[in-house]
Amino acid sequence: MAEHAVLVRIPSAAGLSVDWDSIEAPLFKAINAAGVGELDGHEVNLQDGSVTFYMYGPDADRLHEIVRPVLRDAELPAGTTVVRRYGGPGAEQVATEL
Repeated sequence: MAEHAVLVRIPSAAGLSVDWDSIEAPLFKAINAAGVGELDGHEVNLQDGSVTFYMYGPDADRLHEIVRPVLRDAELPAGTTVVRRYGGPGAEQVATEL
């Protein structure tokens, strides 16, 4: 079975000052405490200012269930999208706005 993924895409928000580590640290802690996968870090798109967090594990739905409260507490900007991918690149995926 291919590894599932949860990708969190945060759009650029003019005037929003975010310490990405303040989001990454609680995500890392929640994922590790629940034993549902791993946080592989984040990437900043220098062209549009968006940020994507990458998380992987055997069950995208369970991983999403664990990280959703952390994401809600982070008060991310409107338009933030969570993508649950059920396998490797190109596999079925479901995107929802946070």
